[in-house]
Amino acid sequence: PVMGAVAFIMAETLGVPYSEIVKAAVIPAILYFASAFWMVHLEAGKHGLVGMKRSEIPSAWKALVARWYLVLPLAALVYMLFEGFTPLYAGSMGLALTVALILGAS
Repeated sequence: PVMGAVAFIMAETLGVPYSEIVKAAVIPAILYFASAFWMVHLEAGKHGLVGMKRSEIPSAWKALVARWYLVLPLAALVYMLFEGFTPLYAGSMGLALTVALILGAS
């Protein structure tokens, strides 16, 4: 989560494309999330905690199908960042698209 904000600042300050910073950060990000997952798993096991029953877990696919249009701002943001738009512009357009979709859906 911290790297997400820092990556934008690094791209702007260094003048390096955002995609290059993302490529450099993939392995450390995977290692971080894998170690965080493993520590939570070990702590939960130590305290005897168990997960929800599979029948009680809501379906992610059904939620995605019901509100598929909310993925569009994320797709637009990622596309714009990898096409070389500035992070500020891409973020502003993503936010504007999110607001338009949420207000339009209600």
